[in-house]
Amino acid sequence: MPADMRARLGQADLPNLMLSASGCAGAGRELAQFIDVARVGALISKSIMTEPHTGNPAPRLTETPSGLLNSVGLQGPGVDAFLQRDLPWLLSRGARVVVSIAGQTIRDGGYCLAVASSAKTAPVKLRHCNRSSYQQWTALANGLLRNALAQRCLRDPGSSLTAGTPVNVGSCIAAPSRVWWLP
Repeated sequence: MPADMRARLGQADLPNLMLSASGCAGAGRELAQFIDVARVGALISKSIMTEPHTGNPAPRLTETPSGLLNSVGLQGPGVDAFLQRDLPWLLSRGARVVVSIAGQTIRDGGYCLAVASSAKTAPVKLRHCNRSSYQQWTALANGLLRNALAQRCLRDPGSSLTAGTPVNVGSCIAAPSRVWWLP
C-alpha cells in the first residue's frame, strides 16, 4: 500500500508535500515542460511585485573563490500581468499555487511611517497607510526626512545605525543618525 502523502497547508489540501522553491519554477510554465504541474503539491511562484520590475543592472552574476554570487533583483512582470496571464494558465492545468509577494518599500505592504504626536521626540511606528499628516514626510536635500505634522525629522535616537532600532523624531540637524537614503 503506497504511503499517504496528503497534507494541509493553512486552508489548502495538498496531495503531497512537494513544493517548488520560490523562483525555481518561474511562473510555472518553465516547469511544465518537465513535469505535470497538477501532480506537484503546490507551485510557489517567483516573487511578484506590485509593479513590473526590470531587476538590477548588469553585472548580475560574478564568480568568487567560494562560488557564484548573484543579484538579479527580482525581475518580473508585476502583479497585474501575473493575475492576467500566469495564474489563469496554472489554474487551468490543475496546479495549486502559493504566490510569493515581494516589495521594495514598507508601503508595498500597506504600511507607512507614522509619527505618534507632535511632541519634540515623538516615537515613529509603522501604521496602515491612511494619508494623514502623521504619515506625510518630505525628503530634504541634505538627506533628512521631515514629518508634516511634527515639523521634526526622523532620527535614530541612540545613533546605533542598527536594523530594528526604534526611531523617533527630533530636530532637523544633519547628523549620521538623521540622514536617510531613499531609493
